[in-house]
Amino acid sequence: MKEIISKVDKYELLNHIIPGATFFIILCLLLNIEVAKIGIVYFVIASYVIGLTIGRIGSIYLTKIIYLFSKEAGYKYEDYIKACKKDEKIPVLVSNKNLYRNMMTTFLLLLIVYLVLLAVGKSVNNNPIYIILFILLVILYWQSVLKENNNINQRIKKAKKKMWEK
Repeated sequence: MKEIISKVDKYELLNHIIPGATFFIILCLLLNIEVAKIGIVYFVIASYVIGLTIGRIGSIYLTKIIYLFSKEAGYKYEDYIKACKKDEKIPVLVSNKNLYRNMMTTFLLLLIVYLVLLAVGKSVNNNPIYIILFILLVILYWQSVLKENNNINQRIKKAKKKMWEK
């Protein structure tokens, strides 16, 4: 198991396993399932697959929605590549932005799943605080994505400016 964990890079851990584990644990809590009874191997695999799915949903669908409400849209890929050569902090910011987007997607999906479970009469922890908490967390991470995207755009503009000055 240690060998597998050592081969997982930081991006995979942050952007797939953490959102997936968060979703999985909270879903188990909502459904009154004991997480401790799930084996560690199953937990890690489920967390990764759930996190990977969350990442795809966020990347393909929610990114478009996020940028509808942003003053600055995304950046051109060629500008990003050139700017990364001048500013090594940009890829770190992009990784952070992706984590925020994945966490936003996690809580949005948890809100949807929770509301569906309530609607179909499934026995869940029926507490309105969950709805409020999920909505607040979606808003928090949405704003975090927009802020990080703005920081990235500013750094790319500065890097482009430096390239033109030379």
